[in-house]
Amino acid sequence: MHHDLGALGTAINKSAIERQINILKSFGTNAIRTSHNPPAPELLELADKMGILILDEVFDCWASGKNENDYAVHYSEWHKKDIEALVCRDRNHPSVIMWSLGNEVEEQYHPEKGVVAYLRDIVRLYDSTRPVTFGASYPSKSAINGTELQVDVHGMNYPSGVYGGPDFYETFLNYPGHEHLSGFASESSSTISSRGVYFPKGYQITSYDLKAPSWASLADAEFAALDKYPAICGEFVWTGFDYLGEPTPFNSDMSVLLNHAALSEEELAKAKEELKRIEKDAPAGAGDLFYWTHQEAERAFCPCCQSLLKRCSSTSSTMSAETTDTPAKMR
Repeated sequence: MHHDLGALGTAINKSAIERQINILKSFGTNAIRTSHNPPAPELLELADKMGILILDEVFDCWASGKNENDYAVHYSEWHKKDIEALVCRDRNHPSVIMWSLGNEVEEQYHPEKGVVAYLRDIVRLYDSTRPVTFGASYPSKSAINGTELQVDVHGMNYPSGVYGGPDFYETFLNYPGHEHLSGFASESSSTISSRGVYFPKGYQITSYDLKAPSWASLADAEFAALDKYPAICGEFVWTGFDYLGEPTPFNSDMSVLLNHAALSEEELAKAKEELKRIEKDAPAGAGDLFYWTHQEAERAFCPCCQSLLKRCSSTSSTMSAETTDTPAKMR
């Protein structure tokens, strides 16, 4: 699960986390992988209380970054201190069953550098009682190249999809040197759908769980693989709750003003100017709403967005009237 709480934002609300855990438990969830940074202490407190197991994750990247100004900028100076802080803070929580060093890191393709073993040993300085793992992408490359032997339990992202295959678990379990190595799906399925939609049109996807991104797999495919290879520990389904960002499969769609992936430099500059204008004109707290509904509101098949923008525009006019001491009815 990501740390944000949907419309409530990223500030922690303990009752909202409790609600999420109750919903997850209602359909059989017994464990949560945090992604991809140290979780809020409140999540661990609730997990202890409510009987949820935690895979406690510390980093999203190491020395090789994924984006400009991400954690790689601070890695050399801070990785030891941050691992110590996480492990020492969380090691007395009975809900924590494993430590995760990171997610889909570039270093996974270079086992000869020994980065994984190096970070694993730092964790063991502060807790030698729990296994250490990380979430590795492209299992057919990273789960049998030697990197996997540097952790206690190997996590594989989407092993039943195109980066592994329906029988990749057999390859992993029978690979030389894996006789005593456990494995699990650290990220799986990622089935995409529009909630409650069974006759999709426009920007909708069937809710029958029949669609998945090209890099993922359907939930049924992972279920079948786990049933066939019971030696695999289990799976963490991506994702427990919707989160802010990555609106797959519309990541580059222009209906979302925050999506800059497909823009030229000129279009990007124009989009940033538009964001500044919206933020300046919007009432307090309404900026994000405007970002996400900006262009979608112009589409005929999105009446809800049009309605939201009308209400926010009315709110904006009212707030503007109040701040200038001009009666709202005159505007």
